[in-house]
Amino acid sequence: MECDQAFRCLQEWEHWRDANPWATDPTHVSHIVESAKRWGIVSPFLGPVPADRIQVLDRNYRETFRARGFSPRLRAVLDLLATMGETADPYAVRIYAPEGLSPFALALRGRFPCFLGSEYFANAETRRRMFPVPHEDLGHLSFPDATFDIVVCNEVFEHVPALPDALAEIARVLRPGGTLLSTFPFAYGQYDTIVKAERRGGEVRFLCEPEYHSDPLDPRGALVYQIPGWDVLEVARKQGFGHAENRFISSIARGICGAELAGIFLLRAVR
Repeated sequence: MECDQAFRCLQEWEHWRDANPWATDPTHVSHIVESAKRWGIVSPFLGPVPADRIQVLDRNYRETFRARGFSPRLRAVLDLLATMGETADPYAVRIYAPEGLSPFALALRGRFPCFLGSEYFANAETRRRMFPVPHEDLGHLSFPDATFDIVVCNEVFEHVPALPDALAEIARVLRPGGTLLSTFPFAYGQYDTIVKAERRGGEVRFLCEPEYHSDPLDPRGALVYQIPGWDVLEVARKQGFGHAENRFISSIARGICGAELAGIFLLRAVR
């Protein structure tokens, strides 16, 4: 089964989900994983991946069901980029991602010569130590207007103190018609974003027990400020995107699934 369904609001998702119970069926999730472990997968970006290159570390399949080291959420983004670039000159496609040292960034750099990846370094000493890796703050990007065709943000939005500002900056640096692709921990069952912490006047105020995600550049981890809900689409539209949708992507052949869902969500917004 192959599915790539776009939703513009929570109600559309709920209506479609109720008509397609397989999307939340643990048995179907297991079928996707077991099929990959037995037969391998085929990825538009990675090509055929044999079963011996499939690794399942635990039941958090969105992160740990890996093919050539890439999780389902990363493979969904890579496959979409491969499809978007089929008719384009790879030397002409300008892509930016706020990650410059990851295997994902290396994969894009190998396919798209005009890819630019950066990292966020919290202090001047770290910036000096990591030179020449570019430093960028997603809320205050240094690029001119209309620089990029595509911006990719993987698991970043939950760590941004002011997400509307970041979305406005991404819209600013995208050319008209340019596309944002993003994955993040998604509160797909509700409209409102779950706010866990906020920054005011340089101080962080915690609204619940602090949550951190692993960060290879910071042993303390990256603080989670929010888990976006469906309202992230309305925020994107208000910050300069003419179109915003959440796409639910599921595939047996490509090995795309999560843990609770037989697929992953990916935000797509067009400038």
